[in-house]
Amino acid sequence: IWENRKKLNALFANDNNVHESSSGECIYHYNPNAPTFSEQVFLEIEHERSHFFEKDRAPYMQKEIQRVSMLLAEMNEDVKNIDSTLVVVLIPDQLQVENELQHSVLKEIGGNSDAYDFHAISGQMAQALSQQGIHVVDLLPTFLKNTNDDSLYLPRDAHWNIEGNFIAAQEILSYLSGASLHSLSN
Repeated sequence: IWENRKKLNALFANDNNVHESSSGECIYHYNPNAPTFSEQVFLEIEHERSHFFEKDRAPYMQKEIQRVSMLLAEMNEDVKNIDSTLVVVLIPDQLQVENELQHSVLKEIGGNSDAYDFHAISGQMAQALSQQGIHVVDLLPTFLKNTNDDSLYLPRDAHWNIEGNFIAAQEILSYLSGASLHSLSN
């Protein structure tokens, strides 16, 4: 375990959260304020994700959105057949929400912000699903509205922090409370 840990140390920034117990086991202590990845590794991860938002890839992404919406339309029919309602929640990537991260990634790769549209894909997916009669909760507008100086994500980690989870839960609850499940399935 400890030999593998040395290899992982190059990836993860919060090595201080990992300790060896008296029995030789590897113990992790969760710290929500500690970055998960080193800055370099996190920027590499987000760089890979940035390809989804390249304007040059829009035709390919539009085909993928249509393919996914058709699959979800089939699922929606199956759900309706058991007298239930499918609601899809679109979860924004941290790169879509945080301008500072966008600038860092673009700087790292030498990219031009004019070549990217970090918001279009969510709107296109929401529209495609709505056209299929699928109920959609798109969290991107809410996250953009609620992102100020504080991040809604864990440090150097694309998962939500407590505030991000709370905002997402409020938005989903608001959507589900706005219509009864019976009216959603009709």
